[in-house]
Amino acid sequence: MPVLKVKTRPEYQIFIEKGLFEKIPSDIKTSFNFGKIAIITDSKVEKLYADRLKELFEKEGIKSEIFSFPEGEASKNIDTVISLARRMIQKKFDRKDIIVALGGGAVLHEEEMKQLKKNSLVIWLTASVETILNRMQNDEKSILRGQWFAECF
Repeated sequence: MPVLKVKTRPEYQIFIEKGLFEKIPSDIKTSFNFGKIAIITDSKVEKLYADRLKELFEKEGIKSEIFSFPEGEASKNIDTVISLARRMIQKKFDRKDIIVALGGGAVLHEEEMKQLKKNSLVIWLTASVETILNRMQNDEKSILRGQWFAECF
């Protein structure tokens, strides 16, 4: 698996591999000692990925719960954090458990990325539109396999 080492303080790694999303549960299971997982995401990313990730955790025998909040700048505030914390407490999450933040735009903001890297393992999956479309066309499991996307550009 190609690993990109980002030389910042502190340094961190970006892992690059097809199917990496599907490996998240087994990687977490073998790397950490924990109880259950809180998947935190906004409503937009939730629709795209949260249920699939929860399903992958379940296949690994990992209990998980999705906690989402409304997408957009209006939700980036302390009230959202407090609301998420209260909901996690209601579901009996504690310090033995892990938070997986599934999202979005924070990696595009320098200051937010500094904070994430300070205390977190960041796995940032990104690709160009062309690459994503190519993968969808050539993936045997894709419902879009073989379709032509020239009109998208």
